[in-house]
Amino acid sequence: MISHRAEWTKSRCLGDTGHLFDRFVRAQKAFSLEVAVQQLTADIAEVWGLADRGRLAPGCAADIVLFDPDTIARGPEELAFALPGGQEEFRFVRRALGVHQVYVNGALAYDAEAGYQD
Repeated sequence: MISHRAEWTKSRCLGDTGHLFDRFVRAQKAFSLEVAVQQLTADIAEVWGLADRGRLAPGCAADIVLFDPDTIARGPEELAFALPGGQEEFRFVRRALGVHQVYVNGALAYDAEAGYQD
């Protein structure tokens, strides 16, 4: 869920990537790793009309997530108080496990050891 309003703290959203790989790819073998990656990348980009996203090809943005297919999962639920605009309400977060690095437009945006990049 994406929102700039305070109401988003009252809702819950269950669409997390780590859970998809952990439960439906590894545990239940409902679909392959390749199908899961396609569903989270090319399929979503196509639905949203983002022609330069969702696949690694010449002329496309280099958005890449380096992850361990054997360990990617969702972490435990954590209580977080850091909300935009200094709001005092809380929210719950689950961090991704098994994600090593994230690149956006070819630039490193996240590293598991160093954290988020500026």
